[in-house]
Amino acid sequence: MKFVTRGQATDAALAATGTFWKAPALQRLFKPSWGMADQALISLATFVTTLLLARELSINSFGQFVLINTGLQIVLSFQGPLITQPHNVLAFRHGDGNYRTYTSTCLFAQAALALLTLVVLAMVAAIIAAWDRSSGTLILFMAFAAMAWQGQEFFRRVMYTEERPAGAFVNDVASYGGQVLLIVVMLSAGILSAGAAIIAIGVTSCIAATFGFFQTRHSFDGRFRLDYVRSNWRHSRWLVGAAGSSLINRHLWYYMLALLSGSAATATFAAVAILLRPIGILVTSIDTMLPTHLARRLTSSGRLHGFQAHRPAFLLGPLIAVYCLLIVAGGDAVLGFLYGDRYQNQTILIFLFAVYYSLAYLQSILDSTLRALDQTRPIFVASMAAAVLTLSVGWALTGWLSVEGAALGIILNSVVALFLVSRRVKEAIA
Repeated sequence: MKFVTRGQATDAALAATGTFWKAPALQRLFKPSWGMADQALISLATFVTTLLLARELSINSFGQFVLINTGLQIVLSFQGPLITQPHNVLAFRHGDGNYRTYTSTCLFAQAALALLTLVVLAMVAAIIAAWDRSSGTLILFMAFAAMAWQGQEFFRRVMYTEERPAGAFVNDVASYGGQVLLIVVMLSAGILSAGAAIIAIGVTSCIAATFGFFQTRHSFDGRFRLDYVRSNWRHSRWLVGAAGSSLINRHLWYYMLALLSGSAATATFAAVAILLRPIGILVTSIDTMLPTHLARRLTSSGRLHGFQAHRPAFLLGPLIAVYCLLIVAGGDAVLGFLYGDRYQNQTILIFLFAVYYSLAYLQSILDSTLRALDQTRPIFVASMAAAVLTLSVGWALTGWLSVEGAALGIILNSVVALFLVSRRVKEAIA
């Protein structure tokens, strides 16, 4: 198998058979479009799912779904730095003939992580069921969904490493498209609930994971090397710490709102956040594709010359600015159209989310740069500083201003993290 060297990625991609082929200009042009289409598909499915549940469930039931779904996001936030992010970057550094062995090692590590997740969450469900049976049942459903979702995410990220976004798109059609279809069927049958929605996520993720293994079967040789696990850990140990602090910076707010203001406030927070999901599409696209894009353009000394390779990500800036202006101007009307009168008069919250997502766009570019350069410690330091701010100020803001306070807290976190990471990127770029 001929492996792509740094700087050659504009001319090569890994085929499904595990060999590399020269990509003509037209394929290079449309390859990013497949990635964007994939992220758009995921975001659209998330939007439709959230919209259906927000409209059809009671506010409290929808709040329960948001809390469980946030737990699933937390699980994936640890999977990324432990398994998929190292694969996106380090696969190019282990040599031509070692790719399949390295990918197999990552698969074994992923299976172990998924089983550990299942066991831990099942134990938590058993403990909570003694206090609240319905909550315990929801967490048990979450355990199954978390294991299945990790499997599907692993295989789709392998396809991104191999520059096969079209394959990832097809897989996500099965997963996220199937998820929406199953939820619509449940709604039609009158059995839709928070728990049923989590089961739908688990079932469709399981189907897509099986399909994903079939799609990437030529990328594995069944061998395991402990030194590759150590290599992943050296790359990701700071990112794991950053994921832990991200739990505080991005996800704790939903639980703080539920504790301080009730599940209805959590539901409002999630319902308004969905208006900014189009920006989330772009941010997720950058997080998924830019580290691999940059890692393939490092010099022989492992550096980047300026920000020329970042140009595709920078071009998204004006589009994001225009969308933010439009959604702030007409956000309340959109909320009324989507949800009726359940979540009205949220102009301030919409504005705060627009500010936050704009900052998230900038930070995704800087974080991707440091991951490509294998300089992950600054990301951890910045994330920890933001976490300290959350724990020291976030509770007070949320308790004082409810959903607006939580949004302000997220913005403050982003400003601190962006400032710290930007200084390190400036030093690292030649």
